[in-house]
Amino acid sequence: DSRSPNKLFHQEADGRFKDVSTGSGLDVAGFGMGVAAGGVNYDGHVDMLVNCAAVQSYAPFEHYEWREITRVFDVTCFGYMRFARAVLPHFRVQGHGHIINVLSMLSQGAAPLLSAYTAAKHATFGWAESLRLELAGSGIVVSGVMVPSVATPMFDHAPTKLGFAPRPVPPTYDPDV
Repeated sequence: DSRSPNKLFHQEADGRFKDVSTGSGLDVAGFGMGVAAGGVNYDGHVDMLVNCAAVQSYAPFEHYEWREITRVFDVTCFGYMRFARAVLPHFRVQGHGHIINVLSMLSQGAAPLLSAYTAAKHATFGWAESLRLELAGSGIVVSGVMVPSVATPMFDHAPTKLGFAPRPVPPTYDPDV
């Protein structure tokens, strides 16, 4: 069950869930470099990076296990940084590029039972603002898109210790609109 309070799951393309609680699941650590290199090898250049990844875990803060907190940060914050580091050398060589970070309204707000996610989004927003300032005048642009609560499958697959299925923070929007 994807809502098991003691396990973290990733939904595979075929709809099945893979237990990633042990760290044997999706490895984001080296993924960014390979994707950036693949884009350069395929098309000769990379002009834009759209960072759009997040995982959530629902619990009162003191009930989170440390691996749950690090998993949320690894995907929701450090994943953005890894991909940016992978494309920045290519952007610098070509003299231009654009990093678009899809953020959450929780990047500047808060919600109960989502402290790890909220903290990761705050960190991502702060990092992106710093990066934007660092790259000013270089031809490399950093933008952020603050999205509201959108009813995506992320909520269906988020681990919870609440004993019930998590729901997006209202107001919630349909992703197909």
